[in-house]
Amino acid sequence: MQFFRYIPLMGVVFLIYNLVAWSHPDPVNAFWPRILLLLSLPSGASLGISYSMAFISLAMLMLFLELVKSTTASNVVMIEQLFSTLVFIAFLIQFLISPRVAEPTFFALLVISLVEMLAGYIILLKVSRKDISIR
Repeated sequence: MQFFRYIPLMGVVFLIYNLVAWSHPDPVNAFWPRILLLLSLPSGASLGISYSMAFISLAMLMLFLELVKSTTASNVVMIEQLFSTLVFIAFLIQFLISPRVAEPTFFALLVISLVEMLAGYIILLKVSRKDISIR
């Protein structure tokens, strides 16, 4: 079970996105904009949630879970941060060199990955500083 602590959740998002992007003939125009769920609001308006918005929402949930994971003071957190950095680098390199992912959904995922990496380092420094002052 401890093995799953090392897996960066944004890495899972990266893999799922790539499975969709490389298996679908035209993900930018045909897959991501499609409506996944249509909600009727009490106001009478309808809200269409696209695959893109649902996937970005999933990434935001993963961001929250990663931030919760990074609040513990242990050696595992440093390894997790290394993996988060590698995931961000993978997002960045793919965004810069692959025209297939040059679209808003992937850019939003890239920004979420950047926020997760930077916030993880800041939390790691704060938790480490408190751990040192307690001892």
